[in-house]
Amino acid sequence: MKGEKQLAGMAEELKAKLTLCPASEKTLGGRSTTKSLVNGHAATAVYTILSRSDRRQHGIFFSGDEWAKKITQHIPTGNWQRYIDPSAGVGDLLLEICKTFPLGDSFSATQLAWSKLLSANDLRLSFIEIAWTRIQALAVSRHQLRGDDLNIDSLIEMPPSFQTGDTLSKRTSFLTGDCLVMNPPFQRIKTPPDSAIGTGLYSAAALHLERIIAQAEPGVGIVALVPDVLRSGSSYKKFRALLNSKLDIREFIPLGRFGASADVDVSLISGITSKARTVTSSRGTESFKSTHNIGENFKVRVGSVVPHRTSSAKSKLGYINVKNTPAWAELERIETKASYLATAEQGPFVVIRRTSSPSDKERARATVINTKEMVLVENHFIICKPLSGLISDCRKLVANLKDKRTNQWLNQRIRCRHLTVSAVSELPWWED
Repeated sequence: MKGEKQLAGMAEELKAKLTLCPASEKTLGGRSTTKSLVNGHAATAVYTILSRSDRRQHGIFFSGDEWAKKITQHIPTGNWQRYIDPSAGVGDLLLEICKTFPLGDSFSATQLAWSKLLSANDLRLSFIEIAWTRIQALAVSRHQLRGDDLNIDSLIEMPPSFQTGDTLSKRTSFLTGDCLVMNPPFQRIKTPPDSAIGTGLYSAAALHLERIIAQAEPGVGIVALVPDVLRSGSSYKKFRALLNSKLDIREFIPLGRFGASADVDVSLISGITSKARTVTSSRGTESFKSTHNIGENFKVRVGSVVPHRTSSAKSKLGYINVKNTPAWAELERIETKASYLATAEQGPFVVIRRTSSPSDKERARATVINTKEMVLVENHFIICKPLSGLISDCRKLVANLKDKRTNQWLNQRIRCRHLTVSAVSELPWWED
């Protein structure tokens, strides 16, 4: 990876600064150096070395102080003997946990005690070296050491429980009493042949959790920050079924947008591994079912035309796309024509724009298509065709989508910035 030599040099420099600070500084072994190590400036320095594109490619987006506090606050209750971060980065999560650990009788005793309580893994040696140095800096700060109290012999070596390796291929045993704290990579990667999640490209976060749960004994605590699509996306149903079969889920909740560095909505999973079991209900991760919902009275599917990829046909038909379909209108004629070899639809039906963000004022912007002619529909729409064939049911659906409760429900159900067929199908039919 680009910048690896610079990162290695940075790790050595931080360690040297921690021990070579001037004795004249009042406390903390060099207040500015120690404070910078603890409060996240190390992560900022890494970001200046690695380009945004490189970080996105490798899924390098650190938790930071605020997210570390949020994540660790949701650690499931348990008598945890060891805290493990299998994708540690520069140690934000473990550092936050160390803030709750008791101090030893001396700085050396504290380092030794903490090293036995912690385990870290990352692909990059430089990252875990920085993580360990930051943990030592926290111990320096909490012991209130002065510059002349600290030298290179005061620091113990990075413990053997801090290792490098790929979590997706590394064989590791997670034992009863272990607690895993995770902000795994988010980038999409190809699933291995033995994955139970599916085939193709999936979030690396899902694959990390799948791998870890497979290697964990019952009684292992897990708290993880993941893309919200794992909680709500239809393509991750198998992943959620896997979680429910092997994890006693305490929380699976949306937490909003991660931040500017990774523009994605996230959720938090918290639970304790259990013996594998067959699950007939979704134990909370699919808790949005309703006795009366849209899927009961409408056939819901995605438009069949993918522009620039769908083959051409000889005849032209009316073509519904984002440009010619205003929200909340009722269209009786489709002026735009196109020739695509795709499934055509006959009205009446409703189309809902798939692009939909939790920040939008209206999440389910819809249009009634009231025409008997056969029309093509772009895949940027979800089609809701009434089983009754009645235009009146289409109008009732639009009124349901305009209801303020729809926004509230969707913002709980799906935080990613597009609607899914399953989310629309499960949307309740509001009855006063």
